[in-house]
Amino acid sequence: MKALRSLSLAALLALAGCASQSSEPLPWQQYTQGRPLELFNPRFMSFDIVNHSQVVLWQSPNRAVLMSVLGSCFFDPSQPVLKFTSGQASVRAHRDAVLYGGQRCPIQQIQDLDIRRMRQDGLLK
Repeated sequence: MKALRSLSLAALLALAGCASQSSEPLPWQQYTQGRPLELFNPRFMSFDIVNHSQVVLWQSPNRAVLMSVLGSCFFDPSQPVLKFTSGQASVRAHRDAVLYGGQRCPIQQIQDLDIRRMRQDGLLK
């Protein structure tokens, strides 16, 4: 009985977590700043898939870039690894590609994101 209560509580907490998340995607493109980057240091902490052709790469909690690729690349969000053709050297738009889920996706554009403004607007914690 105690295990059943624990399971029910876990299920309730999981449902509450789902209900509190917004189903609306974040408007990443509205928060790009400056000119597109030509060079990018490919060291990042994590990544978030935005759609089939865009990914946010987090370099730190306060710094992220929006990377756009040519065509559809990011179909499977369960893929844990994202790499670049240049290895650990700097990555260039229009020259390098993202390696993801067995695909090679040419990088079209790299843009800095204004994370501070996204927090001010209540989109990020």
